[in-house]
Amino acid sequence: MSPISSGSINQDKFVYFLGTRDCPIEQNIYAVEIRTGKINRISKDHGTHHGLLSHSGEYLFDIYSSTDVSREYKLLDARGNVVEIVQQTKNPLKEYRLGETSIFTIKADDGTDCIAG
Repeated sequence: MSPISSGSINQDKFVYFLGTRDCPIEQNIYAVEIRTGKINRISKDHGTHHGLLSHSGEYLFDIYSSTDVSREYKLLDARGNVVEIVQQTKNPLKEYRLGETSIFTIKADDGTDCIAG
């Protein structure tokens, strides 16, 4: 398996990479079609993803976490469909009463959106 962070190629058709294209506070797995330049988001859940591409290019191993999920390990096909959930880690803080986490935007002086939490 090859880490996707280095840009992994699937059968000379797609290059897989990690990025923040859809949201600056999330890291997702994307694939760009070499022939057309079309970019598709492969990881479907919001949060932070790290991936490994199989040597055949047919499967991705997605290591994922978010504000709702402490850690999840999924086997995906090359299009991002879940083949199998390998492991779901239980929330180690479930027993504690914690405040609610929220992420929101505020306007900067120049009118652009800034993300705060």
